[in-house]
Amino acid sequence: MVKKAVSTNNTRKKKSDIRLIDKPEDKDLWLVTGKKKSKIKGKRKGKGSADVKSKSKVKDKSEAKAKTKAKPKPKAKVKAKTKVKAKTKLKAKTKAKKIGKILSLGQIKSGKIGKKDKKLKSEVFGKSGKIGELGKLGKSDLSAKPARSANIAKSLPQTLNPLAGLENSVLVDRPLPRLAPDSSSQTFAAIDVGSTGIRMLLAEIDDQGHIRPLETLQQPVRLGKDTFTRGRVEQETIEECVRVLLGFRRVLEEYGIRGDDRVRAVATSSVREAINRDTFLDRLYIATGITIEAIEEAEENRLTYLAVRHILPKETDLYGEALIVEVGGGNTDLLLLENGHVTFANSFRLGSLRIRENLETFRAPVDRMRHILDSHLHTTIDQLRRNVPAKKLEQFIAVSGDVRFAAARLCPDWETAPLASLNAKAFAAFADRMASVPVDELVRRERISYQDAETLGPALLAYKHLARAFGVSTILVPKTSLREGILLEMAARGSWSAEFSQQVIHAAHALGEKYRYDARHADHVAQISLQMFRALREEHGLGSRYEILLHLASLLHDIGMFISNRAHHKHSMYLILNSDLFGLTLIDKIVIGLIARYHRRASPGADHQEYAMLTRDSRMAVAKLASILRVADALDRNHQQGIRDIILTREGGQFIISVPNVEDLTLERFALKEKGPMFEEVYGLKVVLRRAVAG
Repeated sequence: MVKKAVSTNNTRKKKSDIRLIDKPEDKDLWLVTGKKKSKIKGKRKGKGSADVKSKSKVKDKSEAKAKTKAKPKPKAKVKAKTKVKAKTKLKAKTKAKKIGKILSLGQIKSGKIGKKDKKLKSEVFGKSGKIGELGKLGKSDLSAKPARSANIAKSLPQTLNPLAGLENSVLVDRPLPRLAPDSSSQTFAAIDVGSTGIRMLLAEIDDQGHIRPLETLQQPVRLGKDTFTRGRVEQETIEECVRVLLGFRRVLEEYGIRGDDRVRAVATSSVREAINRDTFLDRLYIATGITIEAIEEAEENRLTYLAVRHILPKETDLYGEALIVEVGGGNTDLLLLENGHVTFANSFRLGSLRIRENLETFRAPVDRMRHILDSHLHTTIDQLRRNVPAKKLEQFIAVSGDVRFAAARLCPDWETAPLASLNAKAFAAFADRMASVPVDELVRRERISYQDAETLGPALLAYKHLARAFGVSTILVPKTSLREGILLEMAARGSWSAEFSQQVIHAAHALGEKYRYDARHADHVAQISLQMFRALREEHGLGSRYEILLHLASLLHDIGMFISNRAHHKHSMYLILNSDLFGLTLIDKIVIGLIARYHRRASPGADHQEYAMLTRDSRMAVAKLASILRVADALDRNHQQGIRDIILTREGGQFIISVPNVEDLTLERFALKEKGPMFEEVYGLKVVLRRAVAG
């Protein structure tokens, strides 16, 4: 599609004051000079730049001829001045058209510019390929709008090729200089494929895990609109995503990132719910070489929590009850914390884009749409509130691009502050104002993409009703996102931090209490299991993550007793698989559920559906950990915690468990005879229980 551009009639303005704005709703390119702006509308297809140019010339000549006929003939001197002025206007107009042609036709991508445009090329890009005078922004333009505005010149690289495919729509939040990486640091990238756009955050991470953001790129796409209306991603949208990611790939190569080891790309609800999800992800990988993971809701919550937790301790303590809320395009995620511990985590199908698409199916009049939207949100959020076990909420923490947009308008020091505190009433008034503005007007006035403008109103209204439902007077807005959470995990080399591990264990205890578990027995078995895991590290070769999964399975192995004593191991697995355990993926829950299931009776078998779903490595891990749990559970057969201390040693083909200060081990030996064979099958060691010799 050919984008056309003209300069304004005010030729006295400096060339450096020209800036480009993408106007998605009619796909015309706007050139703004000072406060004035003008546009030439043309047919979308079938008209090349040569036709536009010739038509403009004919139009200008005809207008000049008409004016000459209408007015009396001036003196020769005045006539000469008129000719010079008309020629200057025509020249400026022609140059502006050529700029629009170069940018819109993607000639930057190939670096091919016609012979006639050589002079213009040198003016725009310079001899060395750098941005020339016409491609720069004035100082007043750099400070006129916040970072969300689409300033094209700010996103252009130092060469012609690296950002090919991203012209006119890349947003750069922190355009820092592209310095050579320090010897002790590496550049990493986090990519978020969301409902309304694809975003990438680049940062340097040093050996100590410190993160220094470099820049953020964003390109709007229609993923959510496709999935939430048709249930699948359309082919046109797939190819659009390919073009965007190819541009991101060039940026990655410019930073020296060529493999997947320093890139993590995730997709959220708009991809997760698409029926052609696998086809979409495979196409992106084949075309770009970037592996994109469609993460689950629990993983999304975990990454968001990591990002928020990283900022909040520096600014405020998570005292009392705190609620972390993210209204996305497809879902609303809620995390409830009590004195810093996660007690509730869930996702609800209440996203800003999903709401808009559902309301448009009613085909209600435009003047009634706002009333319907408010009523729908009021009813839905009141029902949602009853599902959240919050008693007296102390803090309401909002996380999303839409609420950060509001904070940038309502908080004077947003550019420098990592956290904004907004008055709930002022925020509600702002949300009402934004929701009443038409989408086209939001694009023009706020200079945001059409996709972001579509979701802004519903998202802000959702936050407004959530704040009302939970009775809060202040909304905290941290300057962070899912992408920061991805980078934090990459800085930790993928391992769970001690603080996060405690959060997961706390969630397991909360689940156990819900199903009235024997807390003393569960804790005792967990401690024995962990001691055995560490003693057998050379034999099983499993990492620290599996140690935490064993801990969780040990705590929850008997919760099936809540349903029935008979086959309670199967009930335990069912409850684990169908419960919300904060920070755990579906695979994590399957592994934990299977470990709990195999703590008694049958050994793992290929005819067990959940077990057969796992990879070979995961199946082996389940067998290794379940055999440890069997032995640990046998050592507390009577649930009296009689065996306090154990000493673990190996002698030949035997795994010796020595118990000091216990006279009678008959019951435990009988339990080991029943549960020990699986351990011997897996590790090749026979478990021997004996009293420790004094002295």
